[in-house]
Amino acid sequence: MSRAIVVICLLLSGVVSFADVNMGAPIDVYIEHSDPNHEQVILDAMKYWEKHRSVSFNIVENVNDADIVVRWAEDINGKGEFGGRGGYVIVDTSRKEIVLEYFGNGLKWWLYGKRVLKMVAIHEFGHTLGLQDTNKLGDVMNPKSIRIPSKTTLKIIGFLLPASSFFMLVFIVRHYLSYLRAKRERYELERFMKE
Repeated sequence: MSRAIVVICLLLSGVVSFADVNMGAPIDVYIEHSDPNHEQVILDAMKYWEKHRSVSFNIVENVNDADIVVRWAEDINGKGEFGGRGGYVIVDTSRKEIVLEYFGNGLKWWLYGKRVLKMVAIHEFGHTLGLQDTNKLGDVMNPKSIRIPSKTTLKIIGFLLPASSFFMLVFIVRHYLSYLRAKRERYELERFMKE
């Protein structure tokens, strides 16, 4: 049996990890084009594993040259291991594919998206390196340590944030108008006292 067939059998059985087979050679990663914020999260996740494991990654421009492909999906249809959200890994005989949920660039992204997506990306890259889920608290491979808001929560946030912004604006304008009224009354009182 050739070495390649043995390696593929070991990879598929989970006995040997992808990083072990590469033995120091960089792992080629293709990142499906997205906005710079989402792409930076993937680069951060790769840096995490380069720091914590003896592995290195190389970004490639052609999907056919990649060992790992990172793709984006608006809705992953309950396939993610974080309450049906976040991301998942597809293991193919030729390469591994990480599918991550695209959070958009709105207010939701700035509230929680970057932090959550980074943790999910680190977790999913861990799977491509041959790591399994754990129950260890605080471990990046523990799916329970990553909390992704439900779609209901996101809808509530999407409704409440603009409403709270409106009420905050009303509050500020009301107090500013009170300040101007008090200033005018003080001015009139000082003028009356001078007479």
